[in-house]
Amino acid sequence: MSLNLEELHKKRSSVKARVTRQKNSINGKIEKEEVTIANAEMFYEKMKSLEEELLTVQNSIIEACEADAVEEEEEYYSQVGNDIDNVKMKLLAIMKPVPVFDNTPRSGDSVKSVVQLPTIKLPTFDGSIENWAPFKDLFVELVHNNAELQPIQKFQYLKCCLVGDASCLVQHLPLVSTNYYNAWSILLETYANKYATVSYHLKNIFSVQYLSSDHKVSLKDMLTTVRTNLNALKSLDIDIKSWDIMIIFLGASLFPPFLGQVFFNPSWGKSFSTLPHTQKYRLKMS
Repeated sequence: MSLNLEELHKKRSSVKARVTRQKNSINGKIEKEEVTIANAEMFYEKMKSLEEELLTVQNSIIEACEADAVEEEEEYYSQVGNDIDNVKMKLLAIMKPVPVFDNTPRSGDSVKSVVQLPTIKLPTFDGSIENWAPFKDLFVELVHNNAELQPIQKFQYLKCCLVGDASCLVQHLPLVSTNYYNAWSILLETYANKYATVSYHLKNIFSVQYLSSDHKVSLKDMLTTVRTNLNALKSLDIDIKSWDIMIIFLGASLFPPFLGQVFFNPSWGKSFSTLPHTQKYRLKMS
């Protein structure tokens, strides 16, 4: 006999209570460093069992509830599911420690001196476009291309690395093997997007501001911002060779008249200033 909605809610609340008890118990043991690999594997299976039971009840609730209540029911499920995922990630970290590069020379290596280098920790990514490339390169090297890791372990490490907006993009995905590739694809589509990256650097260039309180510092900061973002655009294969006149016009429009010589110096004759000229003049002003 099928259960009515009230009975299903009670059953789901019972599952949530057991999840909370397990979560508190496991977290307490982890904090006291009382969890062995064998314990972690046992606890992990318990959490998986609770996760499956929760999903079964949730599916029945969605079938029984009104359409306008679906969003609220899914939010409840998501909160409990996140608790389960967080515990599973901690247990996976015990079962398979986070990979690092050990820079200690191996025995038999021919070295004149042994230097103990620090291990390389996994990077974090907050959703800032300027941080995507270095994050991706290091994560791919440490985790994505690591043949010793299973997809579910890679997904665990990925979730641990993401914070802020980046974390929000994949937090709805349950911690299962197939979702690692789904999550990675979402990140690539969002951040490995040439148009979005180019737009970001252009926005930085056209948002530079002049601070009248200290024109030397302001000019230095403006040139640094422009140069940094132009170099980033160049690395994206954007042809910026003829952009100098446009960028210089932008800068000249921001400065008071007495600084116009920084951009259009009569000593250069009929030719326009270039960014290298502007940089050289700034150095003279320092």
